[in-house]
Amino acid sequence: MSRKPRLVLHIGMHKTGTKSLQGFFVANRWILKLFGIDYPKAFDATGRRLWNHSDLFHAISYEKDFSKPHPILGPSAARVADLAQRVKSGRVTVLSAEGLSGESPAFAQAFASLRTQFDCRVVCFLRPQDDWVQSFYKQMVRSRKERESRSFDEFLLLQSTRDHLDYEQMLGWWADSLGSQAIKVEIYSPETHLLRAFLKAAELPNTLILFPFSNWVRNRSPKSGMVERIRAENQTGLPRPLANAADQDVPYFTPKERMDFMRAFQVGNEAIRARFRPDLERLFR
Repeated sequence: MSRKPRLVLHIGMHKTGTKSLQGFFVANRWILKLFGIDYPKAFDATGRRLWNHSDLFHAISYEKDFSKPHPILGPSAARVADLAQRVKSGRVTVLSAEGLSGESPAFAQAFASLRTQFDCRVVCFLRPQDDWVQSFYKQMVRSRKERESRSFDEFLLLQSTRDHLDYEQMLGWWADSLGSQAIKVEIYSPETHLLRAFLKAAELPNTLILFPFSNWVRNRSPKSGMVERIRAENQTGLPRPLANAADQDVPYFTPKERMDFMRAFQVGNEAIRARFRPDLERLFR
C-alpha cells in the first residue's frame, strides 16, 4: 500500500447525487477527523462557507475563460499548492466539486502537479448520457443564475453540451494528469447507494455508512411540464411560476430517439468500460 498521503477528488458528475455525498461529509466533518479523514472547509469569493470545494473550480474556470487569475480567489496554482501543504501525512483528504468534471482539460491539468506527491483517487459517477442530459437541462432551466431559455433540442446542439456528454474525453484528461490507476468510475442510478459506492471507489472504510446522514435525500428533478413553464418565464423575465399538480412529465426523448442518441456514445462508453471498469459486461444497463 502507498505510504503517500491520500487525496480523494470527487469530481461529480453533475446530477449524480453529489450534494448528498457533500452533505454527508459536512455533517460528519468532526467525527471523520477522528478516523483520519479530512473534509476541508471552503469559502467562495464572498466569504460564504461552502458545502463543497467549488472555490477551486471557480479559480480554475476563471483563468481558463479570462487568461488571468480570479480577482478575489487568486491564482488557481496557488490554491492547489496551498491545498497540498494542508494534506497531512497518514490521513485521507476528500475534496468534492462537481464542476471539476467540466468540458475542459484545464481542471484535470490544474492537479497534475500532485501526481508524485500524493496517492490520488479521482472518483466520478457516470449516468447514461440520455438520462443525464435530460436532468441537467432541467437544472439549467431552473437555475436562477443560468435561466436557460432554449428548447431541449436547441440545448442538445450546443458544443458545451456535446462536450459534457463525452465522458471518455473527460476521463481521459484526468487519466493523463494523474494516471489511469487513479480513476475510479462508479455508475449512478436511482437505486445506487451513493455513499457505499463512493467509499468503495475511494478505498475508505465501509463502516462509515453507519454514520448519520448516510442516506441523505437526493434532489428530485421536477416534471417536464413545470420546467417548460419556467423556461417560458425565463424568456420573458417574469417571476417563475409555482408548481402545479396538473403539470405532466413527458420524456424529452421518444424510445427511438433515445436509442439513436445513445448509439452515438457506444464506442466511447465501451472504451471507458474496458479501461476503467473491465469488471462490467457493459457500462450502462
